[in-house]
Amino acid sequence: WSVGQILGALGADVERSSGTVRISAESIADTAPYDLVRRMRASVCVMGPLLARLGRAVVSLPGGCIIGDRPVDLHIRGLKALGAEVEIEGGNGPFPVKKAELFLGNAGTAVRTLTAALAFCGGEYRVDGVARMHERPIGDLVDALRALGCRVDDLGQPGYPPLALLGPARLDLSRPVRVRGDVSSQFLTALLLALPLASDEADLASKLSAAAD
Repeated sequence: WSVGQILGALGADVERSSGTVRISAESIADTAPYDLVRRMRASVCVMGPLLARLGRAVVSLPGGCIIGDRPVDLHIRGLKALGAEVEIEGGNGPFPVKKAELFLGNAGTAVRTLTAALAFCGGEYRVDGVARMHERPIGDLVDALRALGCRVDDLGQPGYPPLALLGPARLDLSRPVRVRGDVSSQFLTALLLALPLASDEADLASKLSAAAD
């Protein structure tokens, strides 16, 4: 729930009840507080959505990883490919680069969060990585984005990178967005971070399933 705390600290109203998270992000700040960011390595994911929404993001290097340092260079490379000036500061408004090919190596967190954020940005993007990334599923996130009206095309095996993101169509936020949470919790995290780009309010429900013995 650290992501929810970070969104709250940025100014969003976050409510969680019975498996549904409701976020109201009419007005948000551009600075993620260090005392929260340091607790979770995935908190670096707020950079992309903040840049797309506000044109500026101030985010400390993340912590919270017991296995040692986790470099964010590939994440930064992806943001630079979209036109961001990383100090960390961007331009005014959404990503100025509206057509780009992002090669993100085997950085699964960057692929998932940037896929969700770029799906709402109205440009033409290709997200790809090394051969191992082509074996890492992302289909549940893609299905959720398509249910919202985003156009996401499979460029290889369905449900896996590489992907083509061709901007939002008519977004449908009239119903809760449903995403499975048993493959990767980062599918849910990516949507939590990206949905405020599409609307001030959205309902998000995570479906968790487990196999019976």
